Amino acid sequence: MKNFKSFLQENLAHQSGSETTQVSNTTASYIKAAAKLKEVLGEKEDLKVLDYGAGLGLGTEALRRAFGAKNVDSFEPASDRSKVKPNYSDANQITNKYDAIVCLNVLNVLEPGLRNSVVEKIISSLKPEGYALIGVRGWSGDVNQAKNSEPSKEEEKAIWIIKKKGKKVYQKGFDGAELLNYISGIDSSIKIDRIKGITNNAVLIQKVN
Repeated sequence: MKNFKSFLQENLAHQSGSETTQVSNTTASYIKAAAKLKEVLGEKEDLKVLDYGAGLGLGTEALRRAFGAKNVDSFEPASDRSKVKPNYSDANQITNKYDAIVCLNVLNVLEPGLRNSVVEKIISSLKPEGYALIGVRGWSGDVNQAKNSEPSKEEEKAIWIIKKKGKKVYQKGFDGAELLNYISGIDSSIKIDRIKGITNNAVLIQKVN
């Protein structure tokens, strides 16, 4: 499997800037994600949590406030722009297994091939009975309204957003059960349910074996 960092370097050099899509209101989504994970995992001590695709690190800080600073690791390949130094800057470095993994608004900025690899990596990094909470942006009323964009040829409901100096950021919107169906198609052995109130579209995955 090609790791996240290598893929970005080799294939998405023109897409640099995706890591900056995280904004201040991301923190609220992470707080809600932490509450949901505590609901399903219980108030256990020393839960190990991973923020996958941490961006600027705003979500990592929120998760550390919820679970304890020593209990939360983060992965971000574009670590030079992160406000919080990530534990991992290469997905191949992630060898630990986690009780919970949070991945918010990451899959929607990845092209299909890399997106599949990221989902597989997230699921494989869970402990048995562990949970992954994955959230993405929607298409209708969200991504489809982006300005300075051009349609993507890679897949439906996807665009390239044109940034300053010609940089491009990929955006794929997921409506309805699209995210659930997409992830179920990658790994049919997991339990997966749609959840509301985290991001525009989110699912909760449980690793069952």
